Amino acid sequence: MKNIVLVLGIILLNSCAAISENVALYPIYKSFISSLGEKEHKKSFEMLSSKNQNNLLKSSSIKQFSNHYPVLSSLNTVLLKEIEHFENISSKNGCLTVNGFDSSKEPTSINLEFIKENNKWKLDYTQIMYHGSNKEFPIIATCPARL
Repeated sequence: MKNIVLVLGIILLNSCAAISENVALYPIYKSFISSLGEKEHKKSFEMLSSKNQNNLLKSSSIKQFSNHYPVLSSLNTVLLKEIEHFENISSKNGCLTVNGFDSSKEPTSINLEFIKENNKWKLDYTQIMYHGSNKEFPIIATCPARL
């Protein structure tokens, strides 16, 4: 009987592993941050959701990325020291919260929402939150509040 339970347990674990997608949003965020630092606006643009890409192209060009998306284009300068991050991923969207300290050593969080388009995770919405103390840091991934 123990062998049957053990075999069923192994089969169950293997089937869960096959179904779950091994995705991490944090490396995508870091790649986006890197592209901003290197002023690679085309690469940054390609990491945005199609909705954000279309919004930019309707009113300007990729060359105007910083003017059109001032918050997004400055994300690489917000946190001077990252201390932790949390992710929550579902089949269609995922949220990432990165906690750290800004240039004034004030506790700050960046909340990002990604959506899945053509089997790739694209940045859809961002929120920067400034806290009174590091005790206010979120301890789970928090999707940005939409205005």
